[in-house]
Amino acid sequence: MAIRKPVITAGKQGFIYGSGNILNKLASFLLIPVYTVFLPTSVVGILILIELFENLLVNFLPYGVAYGMWEKLKKEPEKKFQSFSSAFYSSLITTFLAILLLYLSSGSFIYFLGIPEDIDWVYKLILLNILFNVQIRVFLWFIQYEGKAIQFIAVSFIQFAGTLLLSILFVVYQGKGLEGFIIGKFFSYLVVFVGCLLYTLFKYPKTIDFYRYISMLRFGFPLMVLGLTHPILTILDRFVMRMIELPLDQIGIYSVGYKFGMIINMILVIPMQRVWSPMMFKLGLKEDNLQYHRDFLLYYSIIGMSLFVGLLLFSREILGAIATVSYDSAASIIPIIALAYFFHGYRIFFQAGAALTGKTWDLILIPMITICVSGIINYLLILQHGVIGAAIATLISYLLLDIIVYIVSGRSLNIEWEWKKLVNLFLLVGIIVYVFFNFILSLDRDVLLFEKLLLLIIFFIGLVVFRIIGLKELNSIKWIVQRILRMDP
Repeated sequence: MAIRKPVITAGKQGFIYGSGNILNKLASFLLIPVYTVFLPTSVVGILILIELFENLLVNFLPYGVAYGMWEKLKKEPEKKFQSFSSAFYSSLITTFLAILLLYLSSGSFIYFLGIPEDIDWVYKLILLNILFNVQIRVFLWFIQYEGKAIQFIAVSFIQFAGTLLLSILFVVYQGKGLEGFIIGKFFSYLVVFVGCLLYTLFKYPKTIDFYRYISMLRFGFPLMVLGLTHPILTILDRFVMRMIELPLDQIGIYSVGYKFGMIINMILVIPMQRVWSPMMFKLGLKEDNLQYHRDFLLYYSIIGMSLFVGLLLFSREILGAIATVSYDSAASIIPIIALAYFFHGYRIFFQAGAALTGKTWDLILIPMITICVSGIINYLLILQHGVIGAAIATLISYLLLDIIVYIVSGRSLNIEWEWKKLVNLFLLVGIIVYVFFNFILSLDRDVLLFEKLLLLIIFFIGLVVFRIIGLKELNSIKWIVQRILRMDP
């Protein structure tokens, strides 16, 4: 099976737009050594809760306008500037109103986040950071669709570098602690937001078509609600931990391990979603194009499982290289979270049936079902097994989400996925996991690098032995890498 041109295009765009996304996520990841050295574990727990709060609202407040905008751009390319202007300015208004409501009810949120009373003023900056980030995202969604890679990378890099450098400045050199991270992010986001706003004002029409905006929301809102399942599931375990009064230092340790497990989300899942979401609409419903869905899911699975095996084998070494010994217990959390986020990526493929046939409202109840079940699972497992129970609950929740989306969306459009190769892939990974836990870890030695490297090599050989990839795929992947590096058209 040769790799088809749209998959190659997706790979190239994933390299470009995925790099921008990685830069945004990388700032938070690179700050982990600063977290663990300059902040107590309890304060790290508070900071992680704030980040999750921001992430939840940043995903919710656009109300799915990205999907609606992409759909309008596809159907009405002659009105693309009106569509973008309506999306950008309308989003600015609605987000501002939502932020105002959050400010008026600040007391309960400050308590939940654990923000100390002497610095409760940072809550205002948190809300402004959310407003700025939502608008930056709307701007990036449009220039990504337009294929303006240089602008996309530039905006993402400024946001990344500003957040990283200013946070280090305020925390390390000025000793501001928790508030230093919030202030650093505020000034970074402010600069990028003002730049995006001025560029939009001077480059695009200064008009708002609310009917067009409402039409975008009507199409995109159900997909947004479905996508919102991810940030809610991300914060749900921490919410249960707070509810049963688990110590903040345990939340901090768990959250650091969670961040390492999210490496797979940072470098694979979100870049894939950024690329595949608009491309899915461009490909449309043509029967010949459905094979591209199958191809992309298969290659996503191969890359994702390779990353999972790497994190499974070397999580302790990776954690030890960046965090202090206080966080050693988080190593057992990393592979579980990595596997959960790998399966989280399947949702974007399985929802294609409902999205392409316009039956997005068929998906509207799925998040509610998943979140309710996940809440029960989290409560029971955390109460009984602590932070390990929380990680397992996360994995179960994403598997449940995939199954429900697959069943519901498959009623609208049946796509015959490469199940035979996928089953062989999961069987191979299962063998690696079994050998690792039952033979490698049982060896009475502190350093097992040779054995782990050997097991990793066996996994890659197994990909060929199990006929998951063949010579044709290997040659095609080599050709793709060469094309991407040369940036050929």
